[in-house]
Amino acid sequence: MPCYEHVCDCGWKTEDLYRRHHDAPDTDVPVALECPSCGGRATRPVSKTYVNGPVFEGLERFNNALVPHKMRKERVEVIDGELCEVGPLELKTAKDIERFEESQGLVRTEPGSDRWNQVIEAQKDDASSIEAAVRTGGMDGGGDYIAKTEIQESLGWGETRYNTWKSQTDEAQRSYDADAAG
Repeated sequence: MPCYEHVCDCGWKTEDLYRRHHDAPDTDVPVALECPSCGGRATRPVSKTYVNGPVFEGLERFNNALVPHKMRKERVEVIDGELCEVGPLELKTAKDIERFEESQGLVRTEPGSDRWNQVIEAQKDDASSIEAAVRTGGMDGGGDYIAKTEIQESLGWGETRYNTWKSQTDEAQRSYDADAAG
């Protein structure tokens, strides 16, 4: 996988990996970038370095894991207050991945770190709770537990507020089902 360097007169430079086959043309690699330091043009020297190995597979894995299929096909963004089609999203460089992760609020956790261990323990606790819900309520009980947990976490609801909403929703569903059957 080629690694392209872009350099600006102010001294700023970057090296970006671009996922493509070695025999593909360079047309998908920008000749110049806007320098984030001074706003000038950072140009690409003629030389390039090839990096072989798992980096290519890693970028493909990140695309598959982070970018929903729909975003790969079509994507719109609000630019200067206007809704604009910006084309498909594809993570081509490590910097693209970093920007995408930041824009989505994703945080990397290093294996073996305290945060990593906390996440693993929380996942084990979640799995144990789901298994208990499945044992007592079957697959529907497990699904209800997952839905309840996600609703409470995303909306910040406590047990009382969730139970009130759930009973009202269940009653509305029963009423709808009765009307549809009758």
